Amino acid sequence: MNESFLSQNLKYISEYNPELAVKIAENTELTGNYQINESKSGDPVLFIDKIPVHNLIDPVEEAIEVFEKLQNSEKSSINFVFGFELGYLPDRLFKSCAGKIIVYEPDIDILRIAFELFDFSHLLGSKKLKIANTFEDIEKIYGEFFFDKSKSNLVFLDYYKRCKTEKLNALIEKSSLIYGIYQSNYSNLFHKSEAWNTSTVRNIDKITDHQDLHELKGILSGKPAVIISAGPSLDKNIQELKKYRDKAVVFCVGTALKSAVKYGINPDFAVIVEFYDSTVNQVKDVDLSGTNMILQLSACSSLYGIKTKNTFNYYADNDNTSIWLSKVWGVPLEGYKNLGTVSINTLFSAKMLGCDPIILIGQDLAYTDGNCYSGGSIYSDFKLLKNESEETVSTDLEKMSKDLNISVD
Repeated sequence: MNESFLSQNLKYISEYNPELAVKIAENTELTGNYQINESKSGDPVLFIDKIPVHNLIDPVEEAIEVFEKLQNSEKSSINFVFGFELGYLPDRLFKSCAGKIIVYEPDIDILRIAFELFDFSHLLGSKKLKIANTFEDIEKIYGEFFFDKSKSNLVFLDYYKRCKTEKLNALIEKSSLIYGIYQSNYSNLFHKSEAWNTSTVRNIDKITDHQDLHELKGILSGKPAVIISAGPSLDKNIQELKKYRDKAVVFCVGTALKSAVKYGINPDFAVIVEFYDSTVNQVKDVDLSGTNMILQLSACSSLYGIKTKNTFNYYADNDNTSIWLSKVWGVPLEGYKNLGTVSINTLFSAKMLGCDPIILIGQDLAYTDGNCYSGGSIYSDFKLLKNESEETVSTDLEKMSKDLNISVD
């Protein structure tokens, strides 16, 4: 083992993931059964529980064969590698693939062994390849690597397919999910960024008249919060909330406001992010004089004319105009998160104010019994049915796309 190799390798890891570098450094006692033997080609082979991870004849040639099966190795590709092993496959992709590389290795023992045996400075010192030990690591790295039209690959040695099937399947599911989310978010950003920027600029004089949310940071420290979203399950769960209304701070997303009021719950905070005019329907005929409104900077301008207890500004940490204004006005973006849904903004609003715990109701991630929204929501008429071709469609797809400001191909 070579401590100088370990130190050098960890130096590069610590530049983007110091927590992982510490975990590897402190992993001084291996918990698994590992051996290093020599292949017929003379290259070392890693054995785990007496099973060879690499090809016993030529592990380098094995890595080449895996790489050659890639469908896309262009600069636009983001390549997931399951298993760092002794670095054969990561090294082959690094040498032959023009795209970015995320190596997922959940076993700290393997990283410790490999980093002590070899100097991977050429890999780890590059901005092209990064190591992930958790799915959280993967999400962070993917966010840094992603750009429009990125295509993803997943490669691995045969050992991982045979012996690490469960973890491999989990990675396949996770990588597919991340790819879909980023492609969708980018498409949304591309098509709507101009409208968001225009709406923000139009709101500047109104924004300056209101307090920024971060100025209330920690004001509700330790107080429980309930976030009301407009999912179909809200109709069942909101009755329970009524029993404990006075024991929690209630946040409500715009689409659920009418549902909340219908059941006799006037929220402490209402959060709206949508920029389009139909957003006003969310608050039409709702008395918000005793409710604090939290508006994303790009929210519909008409909302500023509604009488509320207070109106607070919410900055989007991934919107160019919002970022620019934060710099001009000296607003710290730490704590402001924007991931495309009002529920996320509401969650981080509650966190910023110090609420703990935070409970979500009506946050369905499915169309329960064919319903898209709760019964009291302004979109309660939207339902999903099966047509003759067994495709899932809205009862009024054209109206739904218009009201929600989405495109339907």
